Amino acid sequence: MSRMSKHEQVILIIEDYIFDITEPQRSWDKHWFKEVSYQRWAGRELLDRVRRNPAQDPIDIISDFAVKTGKFSAKDYGDKEDRQIFSVAYEMEALRKQEVTIQVANEFKVGDQIEVGKYTATCQKITRKGALFLLDQYLDTAYQMNRENTNEGGYETSDLRKELQKEEVLNIFSSIRSIMVPFKNGDLLRIPYAEEFFGDVDGYEPRGKKQWSLMKDRRNRIAIREGEDYEWGWLQNKVKSSSAAFAYVDGFGTADSDVASYSAGVRPVFRLG
Repeated sequence: MSRMSKHEQVILIIEDYIFDITEPQRSWDKHWFKEVSYQRWAGRELLDRVRRNPAQDPIDIISDFAVKTGKFSAKDYGDKEDRQIFSVAYEMEALRKQEVTIQVANEFKVGDQIEVGKYTATCQKITRKGALFLLDQYLDTAYQMNRENTNEGGYETSDLRKELQKEEVLNIFSSIRSIMVPFKNGDLLRIPYAEEFFGDVDGYEPRGKKQWSLMKDRRNRIAIREGEDYEWGWLQNKVKSSSAAFAYVDGFGTADSDVASYSAGVRPVFRLG
């Protein structure tokens, strides 16, 4: 598979940054509403500048934008809000330059494969906090999502999430443990979201994720578990019409679901930085 150019990689990182900023809500405090709105504006403005200038080094574009917003933020404005807009933009873009520089220097690209003990894993996405990998095989052990048939609380409160944070499982990743970057909730491992495999699926509760480019090929959604034929495996999303079922990907790489107490395959997702 061809490697992404530096320009393409930076665009993905900025898109991921914008995606992570919550949409401002009218119920929010006025100051926080403006702060987040300005952050989103700065991200979209920067993304547009990078897209419009594919021949220019994207790091230089970010630097130039940070310098300009910094100068504007230092000026005296009759309206204090004008200064706040550029101040927020400058702070965010100065930080973005640092994060993007780190990411484009990373050796990983989408499609890269690494060894993890006796398993392999493939890079699915480059984010601003590291490279996102998915195990190519299911773990040897099949797991229940929950011991009881319930999806209350979703994956976040599930027995499976707790299992993946135990040392018995984490030891499988000992060779890369030192460069693993925790997710927002502090976990080092998680399972995929349905959208990351299939895009939007009407029957699943949406989680606001986007389909990984490699998962557009159905063959990449299929995996095996040692001693078994092609396995099916858990995904994080709850099923809309059920109080007991979660989404899964079946042995043919298509979307389906089953009750939480069923034992199924697990392909951990982790981030390296």
